[in-house]
Amino acid sequence: MRTRTVRKAIGAVMLAVMLLTWSAGLALATPPAPHTFYGTVTVNGARVPDGTLITAYVLDGTTPVICGTALTFTPAPPGPQTSVYTITVRGDDSDVPGKDGAYEGDTVYFRIGPWENNVNADQTGVWHSAESTALNLTATAAPTPTPTFTVSPTPTRTFTPSATPTVTPTGATPTFTATPTPTPTATATPTTGPTPTPTATPAPTVFCLQQGLGGYTGNTDTYIDIAFPSTNYGNGIKLYGKTEDNTSILTKFDLTGKLPAGAQVISATLKLFWESTNPANVPITLHTYQVLRPWAEDQATWNSALTGVGWAVPGVNGVGVDRSGTPDDVVSCYDPTRDIDRWIDLDVSESAQHWAGSPGENYGVVVKPYRCRDMTALYTFSSSESTVQAYRPQLCLAYIIPPPTPTPTATGTPTHTPTITPTGTATRTPTATGTPTATPTRTPTATPSTGGIQGIVWHDMNRNGQPDLGEPPLPNAVLNLYREGNLVSSYTTLLDGFYRFDNLEPGNYALIEIDPPGYVSTTPNNYMVPVVAGMTHIINFGDRLADTPTPTITPTPTLPRQAVLPILLKRY
Repeated sequence: MRTRTVRKAIGAVMLAVMLLTWSAGLALATPPAPHTFYGTVTVNGARVPDGTLITAYVLDGTTPVICGTALTFTPAPPGPQTSVYTITVRGDDSDVPGKDGAYEGDTVYFRIGPWENNVNADQTGVWHSAESTALNLTATAAPTPTPTFTVSPTPTRTFTPSATPTVTPTGATPTFTATPTPTPTATATPTTGPTPTPTATPAPTVFCLQQGLGGYTGNTDTYIDIAFPSTNYGNGIKLYGKTEDNTSILTKFDLTGKLPAGAQVISATLKLFWESTNPANVPITLHTYQVLRPWAEDQATWNSALTGVGWAVPGVNGVGVDRSGTPDDVVSCYDPTRDIDRWIDLDVSESAQHWAGSPGENYGVVVKPYRCRDMTALYTFSSSESTVQAYRPQLCLAYIIPPPTPTPTATGTPTHTPTITPTGTATRTPTATGTPTATPTRTPTATPSTGGIQGIVWHDMNRNGQPDLGEPPLPNAVLNLYREGNLVSSYTTLLDGFYRFDNLEPGNYALIEIDPPGYVSTTPNNYMVPVVAGMTHIINFGDRLADTPTPTITPTPTLPRQAVLPILLKRY
């Protein structure tokens, strides 16, 4: 009897395991691993601009099914210095109704640029799960259509003929008396120059500088302290600011080769990463001034700008000699507990415009802290030597190259034509009607009023902070966009790693990435983005796999001689 019960128990266990396995298989099928394509991109024989959209798609009958998107970029040296792409093409998920990805052996098509432009690559690929294929894309695009002009005809002058002479019969031989027909007087028509064509506003160029990002090494900084007036802190990993105005922070970004001649700076923002406050939760007021004289990171102190060269007034306080008198920006009573991304943004646009016009006078800025509501505290910021590269100071600029002023076209002066004296004639000589001259009028193009932000999140496998050929995009990264501390929008990346925020009103936005589970960042997670109308910013985020801690070996437990299975058995 006992043996029969045990057999029934074993049978019940096996049946339960089979049912669980079968039901799990029915619950969710694992989607196939994607196929990655990568290579260079050229259109009409020329490299495409960085940030060009690449779309991969397959066909469901005749209907395109988009399976992945990516943006082109130029990889870091020693990679090829041309536009490349890396795109992950997903397979069809059998749990999703309809075709939402590629089938095994499907032909993969590639479209270059906006979908509506219909620029398809000459090359196609064949989809196979979990494969990676090098495929250079080329395409031929139609030239940009010539603008259409609306022709406004010039009115034609109409002449009214004179009445036909009337003959009165008399006894004598009738004589015809011709009524003089005046020859029309020619009126001078002024000749005008062509209407000037409005010049389109150029799209701004935007870039951010940060020590160690993309090989940039031009940021120098230090802080100076009245308590230690002869001590230099240039090699420190932190910058300190006390609310009693007895410290100052000096920082400079080398702009050599970054701002072309004639550049007009639209905006410039200095970003400092706040680490801590002692005591906590005490607000601070910061004034930012342009520095007017040279100083050195490894020499500047409270008393001196350079070794043996003192400030006009200690602490960079000589107005007109050491620094400007009017601050570029004032951040009043900054409260770090209310800051979403822990970056303090300081507007230095006025100083940056001066540096653009006079590159040799770029001595950076000095940030001077002051009390807020008679509360004192010590603030700690990350310096350019911080061990966490993502927290080092940033300088983000947007500039344009103004178009040349058009040369005015002189307006022709009308030529006076003398009035012709009427001459008697029996027959009117018809005057030919002039052909109207068409004046082209350009149809104005609407000026965009919003901007955008887009980019990709990629697996930075070599941890160099730059997208490299063959590095795949990452899903499950969360991109949060804030403005003035308020969440504007949020986006979670899919298999293609692509994100996009459209129709953004011009202004400063904070873009923050939350890493995918199991990954940590190799690029900054926070950016201040100055959105400008008519422009889309390209900002990419790199992440790597988090380091796996060394597992602790757990001794293998000794199994008991008897095991009790928690199964309810029914006796028959």
